[in-house]
Amino acid sequence: MKNEMKKIADFYGVGNQALKLIEECAELIQQVAKYRTEAFVNTNADNSLTSVAEEIADVEIMIWQIKYLFRIGKDVEEKKKEKVKRQLERMGVL
Repeated sequence: MKNEMKKIADFYGVGNQALKLIEECAELIQQVAKYRTEAFVNTNADNSLTSVAEEIADVEIMIWQIKYLFRIGKDVEEKKKEKVKRQLERMGVL
């Protein structure tokens, strides 16, 4: 799937894909908020979870493309390790 995502990223370019990432993040935020509301009042939460999964997929695809286009994949992985470690330290687990 990486080759396919590279083709898409290269075709549309950084500017378009950065904007698309912003749009997809906004859609994910809306779906998570909708899920919280529906789960709280016990209505239609299962349908909302399906929508949340779909939006997460969209965001992950766009994040992959942005990391590829910006050439920052290794930097992101290092930052993720640092942030997880720091949070575990705050929790007193480490």
